[in-house]
Amino acid sequence: MAAMWKLPIMFVVENNLWAIGMLHLRATSELEIWKKGSASAMPGVYVDGMDVLKWRRLAMLLEIPSKP
Repeated sequence: MAAMWKLPIMFVVENNLWAIGMLHLRATSELEIWKKGSASAMPGVYVDGMDVLKWRRLAMLLEIPSKP
């Protein structure tokens, strides 16, 4: 829905290597979770969760002026 309505949303996904009750490796065909957004025409970016400066730069890139 976010892609369809063009909502200015940043989804943050943490990969703890587990799916629902089993290892992530056994539960998905795409091992890099950040690539899954392309199925809904949403760009994906991998950012190390410990790199605060990269997160800040990414958030600044995503700031979009609100539309009426």
